Amino acid sequence: MKNKKQVDNEGKPKHKGFRGVVRTIAKKSIAIFRNLKEPMVPRAFSSKLTNMTAPEGLELFFTTMAAQPQVYRQTLAVMMVHLRQIIAQEGSNSMCADALSELGDEFKVRTKFFAKLLNSPDIEWQKLVYNQTLRKSKICITIACHSLFDKVMEQARQAKESTQKDLATGVNEKPQVVTEYENNGEISGNSKREKDSLRKKARKFSVVKGKLYYVVNGKQREVIKHSDVEKTIEEAHIALSHHGRNAVVSPFELATGCKMIWPQDLDPKWAKEEDVELTEGEIDNFESIQEEVAMERLEKLTEIIEVRRMARENILAEQKKYKSRYNKMHNPQWFEVGEKVTMQNDRKRGRKGDVLACNRTYGDHIS
Repeated sequence: MKNKKQVDNEGKPKHKGFRGVVRTIAKKSIAIFRNLKEPMVPRAFSSKLTNMTAPEGLELFFTTMAAQPQVYRQTLAVMMVHLRQIIAQEGSNSMCADALSELGDEFKVRTKFFAKLLNSPDIEWQKLVYNQTLRKSKICITIACHSLFDKVMEQARQAKESTQKDLATGVNEKPQVVTEYENNGEISGNSKREKDSLRKKARKFSVVKGKLYYVVNGKQREVIKHSDVEKTIEEAHIALSHHGRNAVVSPFELATGCKMIWPQDLDPKWAKEEDVELTEGEIDNFESIQEEVAMERLEKLTEIIEVRRMARENILAEQKKYKSRYNKMHNPQWFEVGEKVTMQNDRKRGRKGDVLACNRTYGDHIS
């Protein structure tokens, strides 16, 4: 016999509230993990955050591809399971832990590889995250490969040679390239020409407390007016964000320590609000021309809406272009164990002398 729904005095069904909803979410999530037969293991990792969708729940583990197929070793490549839905972040982990306890399941706390001490019992840092719910019975996997800096931090944490304060200080430190430039005026790179070019551009444009300054005739003035931005926006973007092949940073990175993301600049021609001059006769018969004046205002508002729509379409087109270019350069390849793939044979790379006869041959390989 099914349980009856709880109702209030007016006969309407009672709402579970946020805590009840989160517990229900956790129970459904656990059911998916229980029915899991085999965890899906990606065969490649990207240096960027990559999202993939799987039809079943996935077990959480630390892994990467080893030299031999079907053999995996523990590294700093972190897999994180997210159950997608818009739910408040606060307190959701503790509520999920309560739901796990009610079901009688044992759960382990797995600490992140950041500024946390070893074997920390803090549940906010556990890897198995139940703070978001299912979306169309699919789970989003976030894969993050840590940089060399994070690897050094992790080694220091495991060796217990650094305190929590030291680790937090190290995370907030500026990149070495910026520190060297501020202290010694040195810029990393191999080409003296590239370094001199960067220095000249950095002198012409500067960023102080988040404000862009443009040097003209030896005087420094802030770029705030739209007319000034029209003259310098393109030159400033190229000069501040671009860096050559040998120079590893841009002038903007030297000033702020992070890469430059420039906003889309718009110059819409707004409709001017002109005063309506009425004669004495028109004033007496204002009601008769009121509709005509209202239609003129409506046409001007329609022009503004059209300008906004065109500006939005231009922004979306630019975003699509940049996204397409980025995906072309950072396209991760995913393979499963036992999948047949075609590999390219480039044996002339890294070799001196004549080109081998078997250059660029293809063949089937079972991974």
